[in-house]
Amino acid sequence: MNLRPSYIYYTQDSISNRFGWSTSHSNMYIGETLDALINGLATVNSIPRIGVFWQNGKWFTKDNRRLWVFRKAEELGNVDVITVDIVPEVEPNKFTTFNHGSSVRVRRNDPGGVAWRRFSAESIRNQSQRQIAAEKSEPRSNEYTDNGCVHTYLGVKSFWTFCLIICLVLFFAIFYAET
Repeated sequence: MNLRPSYIYYTQDSISNRFGWSTSHSNMYIGETLDALINGLATVNSIPRIGVFWQNGKWFTKDNRRLWVFRKAEELGNVDVITVDIVPEVEPNKFTTFNHGSSVRVRRNDPGGVAWRRFSAESIRNQSQRQIAAEKSEPRSNEYTDNGCVHTYLGVKSFWTFCLIICLVLFFAIFYAET
């Protein structure tokens, strides 16, 4: 079965920053594995599949470090979907997540790797630039376009605020005119 990494949730609240000795990425930083994936030195298929199980309406995995790598690769636009294996549910005491598996903390605060950080910073800059461009090109909620001309209209709140200001101006004009 194929799933987007972002559709899979973590079972733990934190993960080690290195893969274990018994894995194919033995004792590598998880960020270095992500670098290898980004740079084409590794492929999604060269990284062992993660096992998933369905619980409470979500797909979870106990392969949290590999999920971290795949999720980051998806964020950077390098991975769309991954092939997963369906496995039995884990015991409830193995669930240590505090946020329903939406994110995980990397222990020792250093996942390692260099390239993914550079791509991450660039993608954040590009995303910000795309968002600014979209905001400039999209009409505001109080604007409409007719034959290429942009028209602005007052909303209900703006209309009543305008009326209140006119009333106050008239009140003070009459008050001061009488004194």
